[in-house]
Amino acid sequence: TEGPFCFCQNSNNNSFWCLRTINSTHNFLYCEFVTGFITYYNLLRDPYQLRNSIYDLEFTTLEELRRQLNKLKSCAGAQHCTLPAHQIHNHIINGI
Repeated sequence: TEGPFCFCQNSNNNSFWCLRTINSTHNFLYCEFVTGFITYYNLLRDPYQLRNSIYDLEFTTLEELRRQLNKLKSCAGAQHCTLPAHQIHNHIINGI
């Protein structure tokens, strides 16, 4: 690397957490970094993740993504670490 700063692009050091959703209507990646940086990529519209669309989200949608990610960060086991599809779709608008 050049200079003293290095930001690792993997989760091995717990530097970020992501919520990945792929189904018949949604294909997105929402991530929160320990630095406070947040990303949202709609891979239906931006398959190469070139545009961080976090500021395009409605506040209620952003809050729901945060809530879901926090639930998954603290869960244990497959039974508790799976979000039912209807739970996701009831809270996230179709346009994201």
